[in-house]
Amino acid sequence: MFDRGDVDVSALAEAAPGPELAATLAAIDLNAVNGYARVVVMRAWQRQVSWASCRMYEAMSYVARSPVGGEDAPPELMDICREFASVEVGAALTLAPGSADRELDLALDLTARLPGTRAALEAGRIDVNKAREIASETSCLSDELARQADEWILSKAPG
Repeated sequence: MFDRGDVDVSALAEAAPGPELAATLAAIDLNAVNGYARVVVMRAWQRQVSWASCRMYEAMSYVARSPVGGEDAPPELMDICREFASVEVGAALTLAPGSADRELDLALDLTARLPGTRAALEAGRIDVNKAREIASETSCLSDELARQADEWILSKAPG
């Protein structure tokens, strides 16, 4: 086991993304660790970014299926997306219309068509770019074929 300052590099290299990893990473002083440890920290941050992105896309898909309403609106979700969901996403995240459409499409794919890709992104095994590529490459497939392709692709995607 390698310890660099207060950083347990071995544990950090295997740490699952989430709130605990975020707190650990936020406390690391990169000036106090060597280059090897910095690479481990960088990879841990990448897992954390993937986890956070997955959570944001999940929230985006919920926004798209939320009934219109103000602060007192009920929490129930609709079965389908609202007509102007990408406009709301774009306004909330200051995205151009085309970007908002693409981001919402990815969010919906991750939550409905590509459960394996979503799980791999949340676990930090793949990044958003790989998730986007998987969604793009499976967009012409039926939902059933997309799930099958998702499983096959993910067997190779982390590497």
